[in-house]
Amino acid sequence: MFEGVESAIFGDAGTVLGAAAGYEVDATNPALGTPPDTVVLARADGFPEAHFHDPTRWYEGGDAERHARRAAEMTLRRLRSGGAIYATSSVAWCGALPDPGIMNDVGQITLNMLGTIQRHS
Repeated sequence: MFEGVESAIFGDAGTVLGAAAGYEVDATNPALGTPPDTVVLARADGFPEAHFHDPTRWYEGGDAERHARRAAEMTLRRLRSGGAIYATSSVAWCGALPDPGIMNDVGQITLNMLGTIQRHS
């Protein structure tokens, strides 16, 4: 998945709110149905207080847990059938893809994932 990715930090630039994670982010949560075999591949956090969070969602750890859950988690889940479910966790991911003829880490990860899907189909 990360072959050819140069840095531990990636996706810190993009046309949708300035990064690969920044708009409509998702994170794992077993209490909301995330299967236990889901693997978190990468995590973006540090979103500002103004970042909307579902006010109807209750967290056992209160405000501290709610703040810690303000994150985007790139995930992968392999299925027994041989398929996989991959989530970038933000619609901003597409805005961080490179321009034609240029490659960046977001593009490399996407290319790697598409290659993985093609090899296993």
